[in-house]
Amino acid sequence: MKKLTILLSLSLVGCTGDRASSHNNSVITWNMDQEDELMAYTKIQIKTYENEGYTEVTSGNTHSLVTSDTIRVWVNNAAAYDYLTLHQGMHFPVGTTIIRVIYGMDNQPKKITASVKAAANQNPDASDWIFAVADIDGVFMKDNKNHWQFGALEACNACHVNRLLTDGLFGLQH
Repeated sequence: MKKLTILLSLSLVGCTGDRASSHNNSVITWNMDQEDELMAYTKIQIKTYENEGYTEVTSGNTHSLVTSDTIRVWVNNAAAYDYLTLHQGMHFPVGTTIIRVIYGMDNQPKKITASVKAAANQNPDASDWIFAVADIDGVFMKDNKNHWQFGALEACNACHVNRLLTDGLFGLQH
C-alpha cells in the first residue's frame, strides 16, 4: 500500500541549498487509497492561497512557459523566494505548495492547478511533486476516464520529468 507523506510547518523553509534551515515540523501521512484526505488537504490549499501563507510570485497575468494560456502563480511564503530564483541544483522541501490560476483567452480564470512536494519516492518521475486540477471554485475536476485529477498525473509528469535539474519545476519567465 503506497503512502503519501506531506510535511507541514508554520515556518517551512524554501529550497535546501545556500540558506540554513531549522524549524518544527509535523508530519501527516496519507494512504494513497484515502483519496478524500489527500483531496481535502489540497483543496484547503487551493481555497486559502489568496488569504494568507502564500505569496503571489507573478505580477498580474503572465504567459505560461508550458501552454499558450496566461497564469498567475502563488507559492507558500517559505518557498516563494526560492521559486523566484529557481536554478539548477535546487531542491524544495516536502510540503512546498505552488498554486497556478489558469486564464482563458477571455482573460477569465478557467481552472486552478496545485503542485505539492511529497516525500521521497511518492512520484519520482516528477521529483516527487503531486499534482491536482480544480475548477475555479476549488472543486476537483475529473479526466475523460472519470478519474479525479490529482496525484502523479500522467499529463503533468510528461512535462515535469524534463525539468529534473530544477527539482521538476519550470519557474517563471524572466
